[in-house]
Amino acid sequence: MSMCVVLSLLLFYCCLLHKVSAAPGDGHLSGVPLAKDGSLNGDYIKESLFGGVREVDNSKLGLLFDMADRNKDKRLSEREIQSWILTKTQEHMDEADAEVHVQFSSVDPDRDGFVTWTEFGSRYLEGQDLQEDEILNILHKNLSLIPDPNVHKVLSEMWESWRNADENPTDGRLTEEEFSTFLHPEHSRATLLNLAKSILQNLDKDGDGKLNEAEFSRPTSEDYSPKEQEERAQEFRLVIDSNKDGHASASEMEEFMDPLNEHTALKEARHMIAIVDRDHDGFLERSELFDAGEYFTGSKFMDFITHHEDL
Repeated sequence: MSMCVVLSLLLFYCCLLHKVSAAPGDGHLSGVPLAKDGSLNGDYIKESLFGGVREVDNSKLGLLFDMADRNKDKRLSEREIQSWILTKTQEHMDEADAEVHVQFSSVDPDRDGFVTWTEFGSRYLEGQDLQEDEILNILHKNLSLIPDPNVHKVLSEMWESWRNADENPTDGRLTEEEFSTFLHPEHSRATLLNLAKSILQNLDKDGDGKLNEAEFSRPTSEDYSPKEQEERAQEFRLVIDSNKDGHASASEMEEFMDPLNEHTALKEARHMIAIVDRDHDGFLERSELFDAGEYFTGSKFMDFITHHEDL
């Protein structure tokens, strides 16, 4: 699990171009640093700067270095890294938004400008060896009728997310804007705040409405190794606890979750430099980048490469 897990881009609800073939069901929200249960998203940095797990050689690391080095002084400052992170994050979010219309059309067969739960769910359940009447019965009456427990779990997660996106008015169907929130909850400040509050509530052992370092670094949801606990503790101290009062409020958790938060991006950049800056000059040189290649292939800094296959 990477030490630097703070900014990303996402795909909790997988792309639905012509057929819904995958969807949220593992509690993971791509592009944000925490999963729903409060566990660190180990792929967060790869998702946001590197787009996923992928081998990277020095030639690609060097190309990335040159593109981020905007003043061409052969070193990267924290501001250049911050700018790179925010720019590429915004680009990926814009790309995701541009895809929503195509995705929406694929699950709106009657072209009435709305997607109903039946339309969406029916597309997802295609290929499950179910008859049409069985699918309608499942979607309208009881999701537990789904024979495959994994499919049941996924569809239940989707239904919860569907209801969260269905608002203004709450009418059981989604407009294209609501559908965008359903597919990309990381684009919605309200969704991020609700997720932050949910995670805080899950990890808040003493019930005081905020998190301390011990609660965050040693949650009860998983049995973390000492190394993982220290990673979580560092993330809490260096990034989450913005005002350094020893606690994280819901607003601080929301800031931590926001892919486009400038302060978080700057702290991410500082954290990166602190990890690999061998000469302690406050900058990242090309050789330091190469020597720390394994770290950066798991960092948000690398997301650009896998989103641009021509590199």
